[in-house]
Amino acid sequence: AAIVIGTLLAVVGAGFLQESIRRLIHFQSATFSTFAIAVFLSSVFLKEALAQFSMWAGRKVHSMALMADGWHHRSDAIASALIVAGAIVGGRLWWIDGTLGIGVSLLIFYAAFDIIRSATSASLGEAHSTDMEQRIRDIVAATAADAGDIHHLHLHRYGNHAELTLHLCFPPRMKIEDAHTISARVKYALKDALGVETTIHLEPMKNSPRSK
Repeated sequence: AAIVIGTLLAVVGAGFLQESIRRLIHFQSATFSTFAIAVFLSSVFLKEALAQFSMWAGRKVHSMALMADGWHHRSDAIASALIVAGAIVGGRLWWIDGTLGIGVSLLIFYAAFDIIRSATSASLGEAHSTDMEQRIRDIVAATAADAGDIHHLHLHRYGNHAELTLHLCFPPRMKIEDAHTISARVKYALKDALGVETTIHLEPMKNSPRSK
C-alpha cells in the first residue's frame, strides 16, 4: 500500500511539474479571489493536522501505509501554502506561480522517493540494529543460563514480520533433549519480547569444564 501511495504521489508530482513549466513558457500568472485564498489558507492547517494524525497513527501501529498517507496530506498542505503565497505576490511577479509549482513538484518527488525507498527496503529485508542485537543477547542470556556463546546472529525484517537465526552453544555432555528444551524456551522468550520467529542451531561448547 505504501508503494502504491508513493507511486501515485510521483504521478501527481509529474503533473505539477508539467503544468508549472507550461505556465512559465506561456507567461501565465494566477489570480485568486479573497474567498479562494481563505479556503486554501484553511486547507493548510486542516491538511497538516491530518498529516500529523496519520503519521502519529502510523508510528503507533507501525504502518508504513499510514506514514505514506501522512506525507500525502503534508504535500497537500505545502502546496496550499505555496498557492496562498503565489496568490498574494502573483500580481507583481507573474512567474511566481509556475516557479512555486516546480518547487511543490520537487517536494512531492522527494516524498514519493522516500516512501518507495522505505517500503521496498522493508519488503526486501532489513538488517537489525546494534541495540536490537544487544536486547536479543540479554534475553538469551537470561533465559538460557546453561548455554554459552551466541554467534552467527542474523535478524531480518520483512514488513511487520521478523526472522531471527542464531547459533547457541551448549556443554557437549548435555543431553540433546535438555538442549532442545532450553532452545525452545529461548524461542518463546524472544517471540514474547520482540515478536520474532527464531531458528536456533545447537553447537557444542568449546573449552568447557563439562566437556572433559
